[in-house]
Amino acid sequence: RKVYDKAHFTVLQHMAEVVPYVDEHLAVIRQENPGRSESWVRNKHMSSFNEWLKNRIARLQNLSSETLQWLSQGPEWSATTWQGYDINGYTFHTVKQDSKCTVQNSGLRIEAASDGGRRDQYYGRVEQILELDYLKFKVPLFRCRWVDLRNVKVDNEGFTTVNLANNAYKDEPFVLAKQVVQVFYIVDPCNKKLHVVREGKRRIVGLDNIADEDDYNQHVHGIGQEIPLEEEEEEDEVQYAHVDHEEGLFL
Repeated sequence: RKVYDKAHFTVLQHMAEVVPYVDEHLAVIRQENPGRSESWVRNKHMSSFNEWLKNRIARLQNLSSETLQWLSQGPEWSATTWQGYDINGYTFHTVKQDSKCTVQNSGLRIEAASDGGRRDQYYGRVEQILELDYLKFKVPLFRCRWVDLRNVKVDNEGFTTVNLANNAYKDEPFVLAKQVVQVFYIVDPCNKKLHVVREGKRRIVGLDNIADEDDYNQHVHGIGQEIPLEEEEEEDEVQYAHVDHEEGLFL
């Protein structure tokens, strides 16, 4: 259930109807576990919130939000995968699809908070594009490989460089597609092990006769494939840095 639980948890954390219950659950954990660190509280929240919310909503009477009802039940056990996805005015591809193209579209950036509350810019690449099916609506997610924040540097001229070979935060791979900004990675001419980050440009109104941003967000690439959300993917040759989770993508 690991992949299913992680993907569902990511969706729940960023739905307006769920926010009050996120705060309630965190408060319950802190009250029942005095003296625990915020890092411990967050990990406990991540591992138990999905089931807690399902039971919490089931006990409510006269629930006014149908969306909250469907969210609490969780998505279908299978998800649709795509090779590419148009959202936020960007065209995103998976890393695998990028390897077949002359244009790079798998890079992304998102602002997220660490345990201490500091907000940082996290960089990564899209490994997988998923649509979770909550029966009444679908939610697009990107499964990402994140660059270790310790390998993100800003030089004196304001250029950001990253080491794409050093990855971390594997326990938080998912992000809502609508939350990200596209970036491109260009090999640093001074150090071939590093890449310079360049911001992508949004393209919406006027593209392919699209007059509304919501219409743009409907576009997908390739043929959708149904896959089960059951187990973790096998490890590949890229090693992930071990971190103590004092920092992470707590959006």
